[in-house]
Amino acid sequence: MAIDIVPISDSQFVDLLRRGEGHFLDFKAKQVSPAKLTKARSAFANADGGELFIGVLNSGASPAKRWSGFEDAESANGHIQTIEQFFPLGTYFKYQFLKSERLSGLLLHCEILKTPDLRPASDGVVYLRRGAQSLPQTTQEQVSRLRFNKGIASYEDHLVKIDISEVTNSTPIIGFMLANIPTAEPLPWLRKQQLIIDDNRPTVAAVLLYADEPIATTV
Repeated sequence: MAIDIVPISDSQFVDLLRRGEGHFLDFKAKQVSPAKLTKARSAFANADGGELFIGVLNSGASPAKRWSGFEDAESANGHIQTIEQFFPLGTYFKYQFLKSERLSGLLLHCEILKTPDLRPASDGVVYLRRGAQSLPQTTQEQVSRLRFNKGIASYEDHLVKIDISEVTNSTPIIGFMLANIPTAEPLPWLRKQQLIIDDNRPTVAAVLLYADEPIATTV
C-alpha cells in the first residue's frame, strides 16, 4: 500500500519543533536503526498513543538544519518494512510522508494510537511511554500492571501465592461439589474452570468464591 506524501509549510514545521519531545511526541533521525524505532512505537501503543517523526535531528541552530529527511520514499523502505512487520498499517498505526517546498527530503510521520493489546518491539520487549522516554517493561509485575491498565486481564485473574488446599478443601467448594451434578473432585474441576492454573496456583476469583476466609487470603 502506497504511503501518502503530504505538504507541510515552514511555519507548521516550526510549530512542531516548538512542541518538543514529550509523552505524545518523539523525533528520530533517519539514521536510527529500524529496530530501535519499534521501541518507540511499542511505547506509544502501550501507553496513550502518540506521534513519531523520522528525519528530524534533535539539535540544530535553525529549523532548516533539523530537517534531515529521506531522499525519496524508496529510501525509507528498510524502516517501513521493519515497522510494518510489528505494527501493520491500519486501524492503530498510520503513516505518511511530509514534504517541504523549500527543504529537501521526506519526513516519515507515524501516528500511533493506543492499542487494546500489548505490542512488543522487535526485540520482544514491551515498552511504555512515560514523559519523553520509552521504558522497557521487563518484570512480571510491570507487564501484569500494564495488562490490568489496558483491561486485558482483570484482578480476578491474578494468581495468589497460597496453598491450593485453601480452595480445594474448603467448606464452600465441598458443598458446591456435593450439589453439582454430576459430582466432581474439586482440583480437576477448578483446573477445568481455569481457577487453578500454572503450578497449582489459584486465581483471586477462586479464592473469593471458594476459600473459607477469602478476604484474609487475598490480602
